[in-house]
Amino acid sequence: MAFVLFFDEAYLINELTLDAFCPISKQPDYKKCAVKLERA
Repeated sequence: MAFVLFFDEAYLINELTLDAFCPISKQPDYKKCAVKLERA
């Protein structure tokens, strides 16, 4: 499980998540996607 802030515009987390969206409501699907962690 990974946690990121979605409400702070400074982080632009939508640049890192899926480009998937609901075809009916056109809402972006930011809340579930695979992640890969690497040591910095």
